[in-house]
Amino acid sequence: MLTVNTQKVTVEPVPDSTDVSPDEATEVYQQQYRETYVDLAIQAQERLGLPVLKTFGELFQLGCTNPELSNSIDQEIAHNPILTDWPMQDSDCIGLISQGPYVQSQINFHGVPVRDVMEYVCDLFRETPEPSAFVEEAAV
Repeated sequence: MLTVNTQKVTVEPVPDSTDVSPDEATEVYQQQYRETYVDLAIQAQERLGLPVLKTFGELFQLGCTNPELSNSIDQEIAHNPILTDWPMQDSDCIGLISQGPYVQSQINFHGVPVRDVMEYVCDLFRETPEPSAFVEEAAV
């Protein structure tokens, strides 16, 4: 599981993974990805000169009300050296962004199909778009 502080990233297994169900393990990973996303989003917002939202709930609400701005935070996070320069597995990078508030708001608030959103997530790591580039909204 991905754990981030501002100095390093480490990969740790779910504690006693033999004692948890696959659903419980998935929930632990999703929560860890969301917490990590928030940590990286704080840095991204500071770099972009935005007012800093510090909770997943606040960031999710931004994804609901201002998807373009929320997407710009995703773009900035995708360019974070922790994701680009760290020898992380692609699945961790994809998991981190897919559990982020922009993606979750696209699925759960705007009704964008998961397939379309996951294509966006994978594209973030296939190419290197400019942080200010926006994906066209699939839902109006």
